[in-house]
Amino acid sequence: MYKDYSTPKQIATEKNLSIRTVYRMCESGLLPAFRVGGRWRISNEKNADMEDSEAILRQIREGMKKSGW
Repeated sequence: MYKDYSTPKQIATEKNLSIRTVYRMCESGLLPAFRVGGRWRISNEKNADMEDSEAILRQIREGMKKSGW
C-alpha cells in the first residue's frame, strides 16, 4: 500500500514556519514523524490533524520569540 509522506521542507513551506522549527517539532514529538535513512518523514494523514492546531503553532512561535529565536 502506497503512503504519502512530506518532508520537513514541504511542511515548513505549507505552514509558513522555518525548517528548523519543523525539525524541532519532529524531534520533540509535537509533529508525528519518523526517520528513514537519517531523514525525517511526516505522514500527510497525520499532518492533516495539525491543520486544526493553529493555536499550537502560535504558541510555538511566541515561545521562540520569547527565548530569542
